[in-house]
Amino acid sequence: MKIYKTFFLISTFSISLLFGSYNSMPMQQEPNLNINNTVLCVLNDKTISLMDVVNNLESSFKKAFPDLVNSNSARYQFYSSGWQQILNEIVNKELILQDAKSKELKITDLEVREEIEKKYGPNVVSNLEKYNLTFEEAFANAKDEMISQRMMWYYVQSKALLSVTPQVIRGAYRLYCEQNPKEEIYSYHMITIKSKESSNLKEIANDIYTLLETSKKDISELEDEIINKKTNKINVQFSKLYTVKDKDLVPFRKSILSNLEKNSFSKPVFQAVNQDKTYRIFYLKNYEKKLPPTFNEMASKLKDELLAKSMQEESDKYFKKLRKQYGINDNTFLTSKDYQPFTFQ
Repeated sequence: MKIYKTFFLISTFSISLLFGSYNSMPMQQEPNLNINNTVLCVLNDKTISLMDVVNNLESSFKKAFPDLVNSNSARYQFYSSGWQQILNEIVNKELILQDAKSKELKITDLEVREEIEKKYGPNVVSNLEKYNLTFEEAFANAKDEMISQRMMWYYVQSKALLSVTPQVIRGAYRLYCEQNPKEEIYSYHMITIKSKESSNLKEIANDIYTLLETSKKDISELEDEIINKKTNKINVQFSKLYTVKDKDLVPFRKSILSNLEKNSFSKPVFQAVNQDKTYRIFYLKNYEKKLPPTFNEMASKLKDELLAKSMQEESDKYFKKLRKQYGINDNTFLTSKDYQPFTFQ
């Protein structure tokens, strides 16, 4: 079964979205980025400082923006927007490790060594030197990460997976169909023939209908010929092309258009508009029916969305429980509200 990545680790992608593209920023002599280091919190006798947060930020920054490692302004924006998120993630990680310790979760040395070799390759020692890490540091980091992943699996991911049943996915699909019903889209022209007093209005309307029905010309070529039927007493109008969803059509027009084939005309329909006697001919240029995707087409996407939502909910519940259990609150964090961790001068 697939094990998802630890849920609380930094999402470099989410932070990077805040900046747009730095690639267009001109490189020039910039002010200095100052780090106002201080102790941010003490958790289980472990001190977490701003520099602990910065180390995580810097690693993520180099991975996300390798071409901007010399840009103090880019680094300042990245640090400023991401430091609180990283602090919370470090705290969450410490809480998970404490919870695992209380539950006596065991990870064998052999499992850790296998993970290190998988991560750094068979030449572990020489490869660790590239990252400026000792074997002991890599061992401790890998062990903590494996513990965190297993705890998240037990208390977040497995619960989320169990909650997203086939019935739940079916229910989500029904809701999707209710919110995205089928659509019928009509594209049509309307020819209006009206007069206040002409006695032969119906005859002219029928003549225009016959011309439209029998001509082999495209309707755009017939427009001028139709407009020429206009006299002092009779007004003939050729409308623009309307494209309208069925739900937005007045019932009268929908009843006519729904009975037409594409590229066909309705017979003249009489209407009394204000004081005018009016005949209208409808030309259905196109009709399109848009149906929602089938369940098979949507199932995988819906499952992923439901899993993501459930995992977020289970994660929030788990960390809320841990914070309450270990007494983590606003007083745990030692900085004041006006604390500025970074300055750019």
